[in-house]
Amino acid sequence: MKKNNNYDLQYKINKDLAELFKENGIKNFRLTSIGNSIGTGYSIVRTTKPLLARNDSLREIMAYNGINVETNSVARPQDNNDEHIYEWLVQNKTVGEINKMVQHDFAGTRTSRPPIYGLSEQEMKEAYPSDNNARLQDLIKKTEVDLANIVIYNGATGSFLDGITRNGTFRQKLTSGIRRDFSSIDSTLKWIQSNNRDGSNTQVYLCGVPNYLGLEIPTSPINNELKKLSKKYANVVYVEPAVSHVFYNKYKKK
Repeated sequence: MKKNNNYDLQYKINKDLAELFKENGIKNFRLTSIGNSIGTGYSIVRTTKPLLARNDSLREIMAYNGINVETNSVARPQDNNDEHIYEWLVQNKTVGEINKMVQHDFAGTRTSRPPIYGLSEQEMKEAYPSDNNARLQDLIKKTEVDLANIVIYNGATGSFLDGITRNGTFRQKLTSGIRRDFSSIDSTLKWIQSNNRDGSNTQVYLCGVPNYLGLEIPTSPINNELKKLSKKYANVVYVEPAVSHVFYNKYKKK
């Protein structure tokens, strides 16, 4: 049963995408979410679950059209500056290794953890499983004639927010943190494009930064730089951020 207008729109987009895939001989669809807390699917108003699991009708529609779907989450809600993300790539970390870090971030023993909504600790471990042995480089580099390999990148906030939330200097807040994140994003995108030139065919969707966590931080300068960065690489598309609200209702399970 369709739930609301957002679900209806999502359902239609998924159907259109499945038709596009069929027209182009795509039988396998791989989605990999990389980056920060948005990349994990963390929300202050919804049930905690991986970002890609929020697309409720994707698997159903793709399966109906004979298309296999694989999703992977390679993102952390904390300690997620883009330098770390690039290190995961260079070190070829497994999805399970990253999810162990996510489980640590959400662990009840960690005093600075982000809250978990709607999930027990066991359910959280099932949502972010530590037994996934797929390696990041292999996920990104894999290419087949019938495979659509998509990376969704949410970043450009880790070092910047460290400066904001930990009372850093003005320079740390507005210059050095941003430059540090962008340098690593650039390195990651360059690595992906280099492999595309060597036979891969991976598309990256580089997502803009919303009014992050309601901190009233001006994000236009960051997003302008993300747009410029996306234009450097043939395989990268910039995605406008979701519209943020001034006020949010208390957590509702959905």
